[in-house]
Amino acid sequence: MLDSSRSQFRISSRLVDGITIVAPHGEIDLAVREEFREHLRACDGVAVVDLAATTFVDSSAIGVLVAQRNRLGTDGSLTVAKANAHIAHVLTLVGLHELLTDGSSRAAVAAPPEQPLTVGG
Repeated sequence: MLDSSRSQFRISSRLVDGITIVAPHGEIDLAVREEFREHLRACDGVAVVDLAATTFVDSSAIGVLVAQRNRLGTDGSLTVAKANAHIAHVLTLVGLHELLTDGSSRAAVAAPPEQPLTVGG
């Protein structure tokens, strides 16, 4: 399972109007946790995780979101947009419902890429 999710996982980051949009595609699990973490660590200020193309998150993905929220503290913000019903339910169960948005409040998520970000090399 881990090798399969790694081969099907993609992630991109872009900067739109000062907001960093991180868009993972596929399953976010233990196999891809470090890549997800690396993209979020590159974010300062306002960050949106666009989960429109994410099909699954496990506890390691949740841990990365919590760490990023804590790292940003009061100097920034982290929002999760376009989560499917299952992922939104999981985030609500673990107490991360405050991160969820319907996506409409962050117009930048739907905006075309303005400035792609290079992460990790």
